[in-house]
Amino acid sequence: MLVHAQRGRLARRLGVAGAVAALVVASLTAGSASASASTAPSNVEPQLWAELAGGATTSFWVYLAEQADLTAAPINTAHAPVNRVETTRWVYQELTRVAESSQAGVRAMLAARGVEHTPFWISNVIHVTGDAALARQLAARADVSHLEADQPYQLIEPAARADAPIGIAAIEWGVAN
Repeated sequence: MLVHAQRGRLARRLGVAGAVAALVVASLTAGSASASASTAPSNVEPQLWAELAGGATTSFWVYLAEQADLTAAPINTAHAPVNRVETTRWVYQELTRVAESSQAGVRAMLAARGVEHTPFWISNVIHVTGDAALARQLAARADVSHLEADQPYQLIEPAARADAPIGIAAIEWGVAN
């Protein structure tokens, strides 16, 4: 009789656990359908998505997928001396060429929608001001790598020292009498 009572309690516990598990699964699947509209795309920084919550507009960075390959830049060697100006010119031309070609589609889309934006060739990014819908559209593009929040940094002002002497305190290094 004791064995039957233990089996009965075990069956009831398993039944309750199964019902709880079914409720949890049902609530998760119902919640995921409504949460998918507010879920950030995988290539959008979570901080940016949090800033865009509730229909807010903010500034953010759009990083493009294509990056300039600078490994072919002319370098100065003993066998092939290269002028520094020539190397600098080559790097600048390559960075601007890649930025102009890879940013063209995104810039055209932003201009057509009247979205405020500023392109940067040196790192192939575009600074954009927009909302979550714009961020989602940009993140879905194949030519966009990822989106990041604009994080302003506060510069530290140098503190003036009252005890600092004015002028030269000693003979400069490398200067003889």
